[in-house]
Amino acid sequence: MRGREGNPLWKPIVDIVGIEKVPFLVPFILILFYFVVKTVGWIIHKTDKTPKSEELVLTALVLIYGIFVVWTIAVDFLNFTLITNFHIMIIPLTIIALGYSLWAQKKLKIEAKISTNYHVKKSNLII
Repeated sequence: MRGREGNPLWKPIVDIVGIEKVPFLVPFILILFYFVVKTVGWIIHKTDKTPKSEELVLTALVLIYGIFVVWTIAVDFLNFTLITNFHIMIIPLTIIALGYSLWAQKKLKIEAKISTNYHVKKSNLII
């Protein structure tokens, strides 16, 4: 990946803007990232009734990005050869993100149920 644009989504932007002006796009990407997390979190909260859904989405995205960065460093500098193509790396990243999200969603729902039962029992004691 060294010496060429690694992400096919950035290539048209780099061609239009120029590589020296790409860092100025960071605020716009962060705003876009914020709205994606808010929107997907809201959709998950409405459809699955998962508490803390925005945190779940944000953690999954950060986990994916962190693993991708570690993989990129391993391929570029440590000659990691198990998966050398980033197109193929999409599969393990998707599996990891879905596995984490399903596990965390289940755990959050159980915690919400326990918390709700605790408050119901506590309010019954007061009456």
